Amino acid sequence: MKEFIEKIGIDKLAHLGVGGLLCAMVTFVVLLQEMGNLTTGMILTMPVIGTVAVMFLEFCKEYFFDSEFDWKDVLYTFIGCFFIFVAVGVGVLFYILSN
Repeated sequence: MKEFIEKIGIDKLAHLGVGGLLCAMVTFVVLLQEMGNLTTGMILTMPVIGTVAVMFLEFCKEYFFDSEFDWKDVLYTFIGCFFIFVAVGVGVLFYILSN
């Protein structure tokens, strides 16, 4: 595990984790706001809102606060958001299978 972290770098893993966490938080808030009005297909698209919010924040961070824009940071942040799509998809699948 130590070799894996050294290979990727702690900065990139932090982008992955924080990107996923922020995307999950925004997605969770949106799902709670629209809870009664959503179809199963609409629920699957809710992580898009979280991804857009996170990517906006990531671009602002890279542009305004970092000395040099790093596309790999943006990529790892996006990959973190991808995990939320997978989690929502698995949740919807379990919901469909349980009914």
